Amino acid sequence: MTDSHAVTGKSLQAQIDSLGERMEKGFEEIKALLRGNEERLRSLETREASCQPLIQSRLDAAWRKIDEHEKEIETLTEIAQSLRATLRVVTGVLVVLGTGVGAWLVNQVLGLIK
Repeated sequence: MTDSHAVTGKSLQAQIDSLGERMEKGFEEIKALLRGNEERLRSLETREASCQPLIQSRLDAAWRKIDEHEKEIETLTEIAQSLRATLRVVTGVLVVLGTGVGAWLVNQVLGLIK
């Protein structure tokens, strides 16, 4: 019986060794995949880090333009309000002048009729 146990032990040992080799190979593949993922992640982080200042500077420039446009809009609004006030004054003056001219014309026509 010792002989059959020895053969079985050798057979088991061979299977265990084979399994160990396959597991070791699988672990190496997993390690290689993890290294590849780490490298890809590092490259993505590097690319993102290089894009970050560019994006930030573009955003800053956009905000500056928005601020400038807001100031221009405020200026144009003030000008429009000033023109509206001027238009009211001019309209008032023209109404008075038109009334005066109308009265003068009526007076002239009535003077011709008499």
